[in-house]
This record gives sequence, C-alpha cells and structure tokens, in this order.
Amino acid sequence: MGMGQTILTTAFLVLISIAIINIVKMVSDKDAGYYEKLAIEQSGELSHALLDEIATKKFDSTVDTSAFGYALTTSFDIAMGAGAVAYNYVMPGGTPDSYTPFRSIRGDNGNYYDDIDDYNGYVRIASSGGLTGFRLWVSVYYVNVTTVGSNVNISASGLRTYFKKVDVRVSNTIYMADTLTYSRVIQY
Repeated sequence: MGMGQTILTTAFLVLISIAIINIVKMVSDKDAGYYEKLAIEQSGELSHALLDEIATKKFDSTVDTSAFGYALTTSFDIAMGAGAVAYNYVMPGGTPDSYTPFRSIRGDNGNYYDDIDDYNGYVRIASSGGLTGFRLWVSVYYVNVTTVGSNVNISASGLRTYFKKVDVRVSNTIYMADTLTYSRVIQY
C-alpha cells in the first residue's frame, strides 16, 4: 500500500468516526429530551397528588371547620409547619418519607399531619413512571386574594387570612434541568 492510499484510508476512518460520534450524540440528545419531557409530566402528577392530599386536610388545627359560621382569622395558627411529634413520626430522624411513602396521609391522630400548614417545610422523595429521584418541597403561607375585573391577584400576607397558598417545588437532578413549582390556593 502506498503512502497516498494510507492517507486516504486514515482520512476515511477519521470521517467515519466523526459521523458515528455525531449519530450517537444525536440519539442520546433525543433520549435526554424524551426523558426530560417524561420527568416534567411525572413531576406534575406527583405534585398534584401531593396538593390533593394537602387539600383534604383541615384548614387550621385550631379551628373546627365543621362548626357553623366562620372563625376569626386571629384564631388561626401563627406558626406554619408540623409540630415536633408529627414531624418526627412522619419523617423519622428528619429524613424524607421515601422508604415508607405517604405516611403523612392519615389525619385521625396528632402523630400525623392533620392540617394544611403542617406541610410547611415537608419534603417527599418519590418515584413515578419508572423514573426515580423526584424531590418535592412544600411551602405553605397566608395570602391575600383580590379581584380586579376578571383578574385575580394573589400576594403573600404577613397577617393571617382566610386563604393559604401551597407551593410544591419539584426537582430531579437526573432528568430535569430546572426545578418546577406547582401551586394551589386553599380557602377556609
């Protein structure tokens, strides 16, 4: 084989290698996009399941919501978050309830989360649709809700109101580039 043929063969192998690398990259980028879309879809399902769970709880632990009439906002809890007993029972040692999923659901005794604001600071690790590593963080706070025409304005309140907003932030470091936030306003 002459020097010219060797150079042509080497150049051909380099071009083929570059083409194969580009094809592999294109396929892996397509797979990454598919898994990111799937993770975003699953994050929505997980967060809405958690929001639905929270919405079934009492508005506030200090107020009987089955009583006739409305309670004054001054009778609502000031502090948001679970008490130490409930927190440690649901999340032993302060770790999320990934190994015993959804222990927070019961509300028939004080060892579980029984009202909306107990979930403030709550963390859940979950898997869904064959994807693992979803981390859900919950924030609960009072909000003011006003309407101007057909527009609804929601703003955080430093005072107790008849509205609580629940934000669930979802991340997945494996499949999602960004943290997504899903929210719901719950009225007394």
